[in-house]
Amino acid sequence: MKIKIDKNGILSIWRKNQWKQQGCRFAGIYSKGGGWFCGDTCPLFGEPFEVIDNPDYVVLNLYCGFDAVFTVKKDDLIDER
Repeated sequence: MKIKIDKNGILSIWRKNQWKQQGCRFAGIYSKGGGWFCGDTCPLFGEPFEVIDNPDYVVLNLYCGFDAVFTVKKDDLIDER
């Protein structure tokens, strides 16, 4: 799996040969029409960090009610910020 945090802080996942921006799971609850993306402006968005036992991997935690944890090879995380 490849993940990217773009220059605006928006999270995207590589699926079906293209980057797909990830929506905020709370956007539909708090705003009609949504339009919010998962990104680093949210206080529930964690910062990527290296795995202690294996520095070739990084972890990105999202604490938005379901505790999504992405563990990917360091080369598969693109952070454009």
